[in-house]
Amino acid sequence: MNMVWTLRWLIITGTLFNGIHLSSDNASPHFATEIVPILTKAGCNSGACHGAATGKGSFKLSLFAENAVADFEAISRDRFSRRLNLDHPENSLILKKASKQIEHEGGRRIRRSSRDFETLKKWIIAGAPKGDPGIQCVGLEVSPEEIKAQKKGDTLPISVKALMADGTKKDVTRWCVFESMDDGVADVTGDGEVVFQNHGVTSVMIRFGALTSSARIGLPYPKLSHPNPFIPSHPVDQVLLKEWNKWNLNPVDEAKLHSKIRRLFLDLTGQLPSADEAKHWAPILITEGGYHNLVKHLLSTPPFADYWSLKFADWLLIDSKKLGKEAGEVYYEWIRNQILHNRSMLSLARSLLETRGSFLEDAPSNFHRKTNDPRDMAEYVGQTILGARIACARCHNHPVDRWTLTDYHDFAAIFSKTGLENGKVVYKDLGEVPHPKTGQASVPRPLGVTDISNSTETSDPLKTLGHWLETQGQDRFARAFSNRIWKQLFGRGVVEPVDDLRSTNPPLIPNLLDTIASHWSVRNYRFHDLIELLVTSRAYQQLASFEAVEGSPKGFFNAMVPRELDGRVLVDAIREVTDQSGFLNDTLSGSAITSWDHRMESFALDTLGRCQRDAPCEDSGTSGGGLSKSLYLFNDPELQTVLDASAAETLQSPDWHPRTSIKELYWKAYSRLPTSDEMHYWNQAIDGSDAKQELLSDMMWAILNSREFIWNH
Repeated sequence: MNMVWTLRWLIITGTLFNGIHLSSDNASPHFATEIVPILTKAGCNSGACHGAATGKGSFKLSLFAENAVADFEAISRDRFSRRLNLDHPENSLILKKASKQIEHEGGRRIRRSSRDFETLKKWIIAGAPKGDPGIQCVGLEVSPEEIKAQKKGDTLPISVKALMADGTKKDVTRWCVFESMDDGVADVTGDGEVVFQNHGVTSVMIRFGALTSSARIGLPYPKLSHPNPFIPSHPVDQVLLKEWNKWNLNPVDEAKLHSKIRRLFLDLTGQLPSADEAKHWAPILITEGGYHNLVKHLLSTPPFADYWSLKFADWLLIDSKKLGKEAGEVYYEWIRNQILHNRSMLSLARSLLETRGSFLEDAPSNFHRKTNDPRDMAEYVGQTILGARIACARCHNHPVDRWTLTDYHDFAAIFSKTGLENGKVVYKDLGEVPHPKTGQASVPRPLGVTDISNSTETSDPLKTLGHWLETQGQDRFARAFSNRIWKQLFGRGVVEPVDDLRSTNPPLIPNLLDTIASHWSVRNYRFHDLIELLVTSRAYQQLASFEAVEGSPKGFFNAMVPRELDGRVLVDAIREVTDQSGFLNDTLSGSAITSWDHRMESFALDTLGRCQRDAPCEDSGTSGGGLSKSLYLFNDPELQTVLDASAAETLQSPDWHPRTSIKELYWKAYSRLPTSDEMHYWNQAIDGSDAKQELLSDMMWAILNSREFIWNH
């Protein structure tokens, strides 16, 4: 009896496991690289099953195989090894549950007749060994990386090989989990067969154990009968045209001159061109170099710095309630000064990361007042500066990105030695971030850095992070920042969401961000230069249509899309068109785009739309818009008062004339003259009216509610 219990103890503690494994290494499946992928393929470690935070049915696996060591313990040790039966392997609970020989809430996950069942059984027969820890899968090789179908219904295979630590490769296709990112374009079977359903381009996410990768797949669109002749010389256009040609897409025609002028003014300065400015630039734009001259001019104006400083305040979530009015003002003015003088954005980001000091005298130090929790700060920096959503890795390895639990907490440790004291951001030597698994203090380390031996010799991890950003992390920063600016100018990021750049969220246009970042780096990452690079592309100058444009699928940028005006921009536009600078003057100290503090109380701004700065405003955190905005423009009493006052002042002008007033209003609102039909309609209406003031007010109301006015096209 003592011998029996001794054997059982050896089995439970693993002493016998290792002995069996070592004696039959070639015959026994390896746990981490062969058993775990079977469980992943079967969905056993998904969030809806045993990978849930608390597991299922008292059995917990790590989410998507993030921790093979813990999974081995759970299967072979937990509850006295009740899930394994080494005497009768076929009766092991893990086999009987998975094959539903006994009741299993998750249903049948593995068939008894399958190779996976036999592999699991073989592993248990061998004594359920842990296996050599030196055997590791370090990456995936997907073939082909891009699949281009010929017609609907085509079925094409994806092959996946595991790259082992010893340099060998192993075909693991049958153990991979495949997921189409757009099943309207193509479905994918469990064996990696892609079945094309419709024209379009998307990607397939591939998971093997804890590793992820992706493949690009697409079916070209039908060829258009009249291709648009387009010979690009701009680097952005060259990348785009290559993709357009591959998928049978054409760029639309160029926008009309007045649309280009209006678009540039709104995008670069957040303001409509005045009637005089629109008239001045219209003939210049048709001359050689005229468009570039307008771009250069707008980049040099104070409104350019005003508008983009406001956007930065939204992105950085500058909050006067948290920072204090005075410190917030100092922080905002520092950013505005960087933009006004065309400083390097890489240097700006480094200053934000590593500056400590007085809230009032060392303005960038206010960046570290966003939160006192180093974990929250790490997530904020990851999204804002590096375009990485790392929050999932706070509790477990990221399920669809490269970041591990250790990566997350080492990165968070960088911010653990920062504190606030006597109106200053200071260094504190006591802070640390314990690793949730080991309890040991995490070692400060930038994201993606495996070797910190070459770090700068400084006790301040913020300085180390700043140095890393400017010497090693600049490419990631440039891609993330360029993507954010691209969305502002084109209405959609090259990658969406803009702060989620990862291998399993690839863009429809490969190499575009790399190309932009490469050309921007030559210009020392100066902000004006990035804007100029993007807006001088032919892609930016394309026509924008309110109706769907045939052959212009979302994400390919072969047509511009109209973009609704930000509420703050709209307020200034209404002031410009009506000549009523007093509109909302009780709320705004100046123009709406120079009023950086989002805490000012304003029903109008909340309704028309502004960033609340409690979350990034590219996808959330914006108030107003939608139906409430439409209703405000339709019938708000304060706005109606503005229209009536404007109409009255127009009529009181000594040189008032209907045709002149109509033309001037169109120049202000649309940067163009009215068409002959528009002129005829309004002129006839005014001539035949006994209530000219009311009619002028109605005309302005109609213009303010038109799509051509409240959208940037």
